[in-house]
Formats: sequence, structure tokens, C-alpha cells
Amino acid sequence: MYKVTVEPVSFLYNVGYIVQLSVQQDFIFSRLCREHYSKQVCEDCWEPQVAAEMRWVQAAAVRRVMWMSVITGLVSVVSSQLLGAALDKYSRKVVILVPFMGSLVLSLVCAVVAAVPSLTLNFLYLGAVLNGFTGGFVVFKSSVSSFVVSGVGNEELTRRLAVVEATVFLGSAMGPLALAILNHYITSRHDYLFLSSEGVFVVAILYIIFILPDSTVVPDGKTTSTTISVEVPVSSQRRRVWVPSLVRDFGSAISVTFRKRAAGTRLAIVLLIVADFFIAVVYAAEFDLLYLYMQTKLEFTLDQYSDYLAIKNTVNGVSLLLVLPGLRRAFNLNDITLGFLGGVSRIFAFIVLAFNSSHYWVYVVPFVDIFGQYLFVVLRSIISSLVNHDEQGRALTVMQSMAQVSLLLGSLMFDMVYPVFLAAHRPGLTFLVAASCMTIATTILGYIHWHLNKMNTQGELQPLLQ
Repeated sequence: MYKVTVEPVSFLYNVGYIVQLSVQQDFIFSRLCREHYSKQVCEDCWEPQVAAEMRWVQAAAVRRVMWMSVITGLVSVVSSQLLGAALDKYSRKVVILVPFMGSLVLSLVCAVVAAVPSLTLNFLYLGAVLNGFTGGFVVFKSSVSSFVVSGVGNEELTRRLAVVEATVFLGSAMGPLALAILNHYITSRHDYLFLSSEGVFVVAILYIIFILPDSTVVPDGKTTSTTISVEVPVSSQRRRVWVPSLVRDFGSAISVTFRKRAAGTRLAIVLLIVADFFIAVVYAAEFDLLYLYMQTKLEFTLDQYSDYLAIKNTVNGVSLLLVLPGLRRAFNLNDITLGFLGGVSRIFAFIVLAFNSSHYWVYVVPFVDIFGQYLFVVLRSIISSLVNHDEQGRALTVMQSMAQVSLLLGSLMFDMVYPVFLAAHRPGLTFLVAASCMTIATTILGYIHWHLNKMNTQGELQPLLQ
């Protein structure tokens, strides 16, 4: 029987995250426009006569969003190594709680800057730093994934991760819907909208503290679960050892993940992380640029963009919850094949997005990308099956940290090329670059498929192909 544990946490985090991210982009765009141009120019932002001014605002907004992502990412890559070690040694419940605190602080900083016009947008970078110290999205994803896979057999990994990932996208679908309702019927003030995302994070924090059972790894590598949090050590000797232990564990995530293993296993792990690196690069095109792109090319408002995100994330969530297990049962597809299917789906989705110029046909993109999110699930399922139970937290943290580095590079790359393509009146070329990155990742997945089949014939990696 399936037991609900961390799924509500994942759902609530993504509701708040999507509201926060969407409002943040719209707020930065609006503030920059008001600071440099008249109210009339900002209200007529889609009119041809102000196109040059809006291109400048777009480019400036992209740079702001990019540097916030870079700052959070760089800080979180460092802090996540400490928290990743804690996943395998201390309380997973406590580690899950940490990134929610960072999101809470970021929303509060954004709300204050939005409420006080005299405060410069540079204060948003402070929120990005504080969010990064708590691990940000890196620690959220790795801690939730580690919680789910703990104590689960290899044959159940993909199913459990698929359910949790489905809550990620269903939460991401609910976020835009909630934002549209707030914007239409309650308030359109950015400071109040930021506070609404804070409310979601507070509910999630209360659930984690009072309802979520704890999950810890005991010395023999197995996982135990209890509804009581791990007690804080009280002896003076324990207090002296705990902090230096974390410092020693700072680099243990990398050394454990890439340690010498059975023939072919370490190569498979390396290739999986490399493939995930290229997959994560393209998310920057969606997170940082998609709203600005659709606003420019298709004249989308924030509400229309919210509707698009709601449809896209609902399709992804339903696909993970229902279509993926159906494909496994009907065609006996292994994890690598599902990942390959996801790569092809993403490639075609980006191509359609690049060439589409219709306000209505853009809603076809989520259905073209219906299999695209299988990539995240199967990569983490496979890498979790390749390492010991007491190594899963660190291995997943390394994978997510590399994905975060990839997101940073992707932000730098796409946020630099987008203004160039925009100036050339070809902003859609940005998504052809994304499709090229996905082609590389899918090619690597194809090689992994061949490699694992070869190992399977030698009896080495049979659990991977369940």
C-alpha cells in the first residue's frame, strides 16, 4: 500500500516557488520600466512605437533574473555539500526543512522591496544569497528524493520518484492558477503576492514539523522511519564532534559518489550525471526567459502566462502519475528507454516553441513535451539503485549540485544570447539552442542504454533494467 509522506511537502513547495518566481519576474520588469520610462510607455509596452524601449527593459530584466539565479546557485552548490552529508548521517526531515526557510526569507525580502519604492532592486540579491545559504532548489530536490528512495527496493524506485515528481508539476500547475485568482479577484500588488507565497511556505513548514515522519540512516546502511524528530545531542563531547564532522564531510559527497565500484558501474554514474548536466542546461531557458519571450513574441500577459504554466504542469503531472506506469506495464519499458523518450519529446517541444508565432498554437507545446519530465525521474532512479542506501543522499546531492551548476551556466549562456537574438528579431532561436543541448543529452542516454545492455549480458547491472 502506498503511504503518503513527503508528497504534500513537494506540492506546497512548488506552489509557492512558481508564484514567487512568476511575480518576481513581473515585478522586476515593472519596476525597471517605471524607473526609466513614463507610466504611459509602460502601459503601452506592446505597441510598436515603444518596441525599442521595451527591448531595453527586457534585456535589463533578464540580467537581473540571471544574476539572482547565479548568486543563489553558486552559494547553494557549496552549502548543499554539507547538507547532503547530513542527509546520510542525521535527520532527513530537518534537511528538508532548511530550504523552506530560505524561500521564506527570499519572499520576505522581495515583499519589502516591492512595498518600499525607495529601496533599490539590488536588495533582491541579498534575498538570493540567504536563499542560497539554505541550499535552495538543490537541497529541496535532493532531500525529497533521498527521503523517497530510502528503504525502497530497486523495482519501486521509479514509481515512487514518479509520484513525487508528479506532485512537483501539479504544485507548479496550482501555483499559476492561484496567482491568476489572486491577481484577478484579490490584489495585483506585488508585495501582497509575495506574501501569499510566504503563506504557502509557512503551511509546508508546519506540515514538516508536526506531521512528516522522520527518516534517518543507521550505521548498517538501512533506513529507519519514525514520527519523532532526531534528538539534538546534549553531551559536551558530542557537541565538540558534530560541527567538525560536518566540515570533514564537506567533500565526502563527491568522493563517495565517484568511488571505485564494480566494472561499468562508475562509468554509468558519470555518464548519468553528464547527461543530467546537459538536460538541466535547458531549464534556464524556461525558468529565466520563457515569460519574457512569450510576453515579447506572443504579447502574453502575466495571467495568460499563468494559464500556460498551469496547462503545462498539469500535463506533466498527469503524465508522471498515470502515463509513465501505464507505459511500463503495457510495453515493459526500462528506465533508459523512458529517459530516451523524454529526450526526444523535449527536443520537439523546443522546436515547436521556437517556430510558433500563434498565440493559441503555443498551447500545443505542453502536449508535445508530455514525456519530457521522465528524464529527472529515471536518472535519479538509476543512480539510487547503483549506490548503497547510506550513500543515496550524497549521490543525489552531487547530481543535483551538478544540475545547479548546469543551470548557472545555462542562465549565463541563454541570458547572453537571448538579447542578441531579440535584437535580430529572432528570439525563437534561443529555443533551438535548447533543443541542441537536449540532442546531446539524448545521444548520451543512447550510449548509456548500449553500455548497460552490455553490462547486463555480463550479469553486472541487472537491477537497472527492471
